[in-house]
Amino acid sequence: MFSGEGRDEAYHGRLKKMGFLQKMDSSKNWEPATLTLRRSSYQIKINSTEAVEIAEKYSKELSIKVPSGLST
Repeated sequence: MFSGEGRDEAYHGRLKKMGFLQKMDSSKNWEPATLTLRRSSYQIKINSTEAVEIAEKYSKELSIKVPSGLST
């Protein structure tokens, strides 16, 4: 789960990065993170630790939902 609050977007050639707040273990614990979109995969990395939370290739089953009011 994530929030678009304070998001920051950057384009790097065929790579797109977007900053957001990632919900961690409770609704009171949100961490700044970066979503990186590539042509064949995506990655979510926690900014403070540089830990990769998710790194996957796209699949037919992938579904992305943007909560109302948070899209650009």
